[in-house]
Amino acid sequence: MRGRKPQPTRLKILKGNPGKRRLPANEPQLPVTPTACPKDVRGDARTEWDRLAPVLVSAGVLTVGDLTAFREYCLLTGEVRAMERLIKRVGQATAHRLGYVNAVLKLRKEWRALAVELGLTPSARSRVKAAPTGVPDDVEGFLFGDCRSG
Repeated sequence: MRGRKPQPTRLKILKGNPGKRRLPANEPQLPVTPTACPKDVRGDARTEWDRLAPVLVSAGVLTVGDLTAFREYCLLTGEVRAMERLIKRVGQATAHRLGYVNAVLKLRKEWRALAVELGLTPSARSRVKAAPTGVPDDVEGFLFGDCRSG
């Protein structure tokens, strides 16, 4: 598809629906997922999972549909940290000559893109407002009440 990627409806609601366009009534709502870490996520990646997963679940951000992206984000975090340690060990000049610096820059670019997708950067969260207390999980019911039935 051409143009900008559409924002999730929940994010539009938290921003106050700035475009004032009609919100989709039949968007699938994925359940928030438990924070069990996959067995193949180890080391620094596991540390990142353990640090962020509980926070994202409690905020309602980490759903079943986000697990693959979040897993990839954690794995990239581990790879970036490993490359940074390698660069420190071999020295900056050797790291440049061997292409390690370019590799870590590419990894960081991928990592940053996933961080934005998951809302983990300040700019990604800058326009999001906290939902008022007592807002039900049924967003459609909250927005439209019983007026849809008649």
